[in-house]
Amino acid sequence: MAQAREHSAVSSFVMTNILQILLVLVAVICTGVSQMLLRSGGKLFQAATDSPSMGLDNLLRFFGGFILGFAILCAWAAVRISEQGELIYVIGTVLFLAALGRLLSRKTVGVPPPPRGLFMWGEFVLGTSIIAVQYLRA
Repeated sequence: MAQAREHSAVSSFVMTNILQILLVLVAVICTGVSQMLLRSGGKLFQAATDSPSMGLDNLLRFFGGFILGFAILCAWAAVRISEQGELIYVIGTVLFLAALGRLLSRKTVGVPPPPRGLFMWGEFVLGTSIIAVQYLRA
């Protein structure tokens, strides 16, 4: 009986560390993406000679700020992991839904060029991994 409790404690410790690594990874990726969007805005998707449309630029910079906020949330959750429960499931679900959005885009306009075509799979893997590890940890 004592061995089972000891194994459960070690397993929970390992799952917590894996979850922290995944959350920090998401925070780092989101920080990089948000900085790119905040700096470049609509210029990312238009020719150098064209000026970006105000609507596109505004929308991309909004999402840059939004993604930066999500990165901060993930970093905060990783640091305070022992206090988190449902929030971890929400973070994993957000990533999974982001991947579904990319899948919808693939079905609507086609597969993006590399490496953007791989982002969807990373979001699926990270989202489902975070949800699964949190479930095993609880």
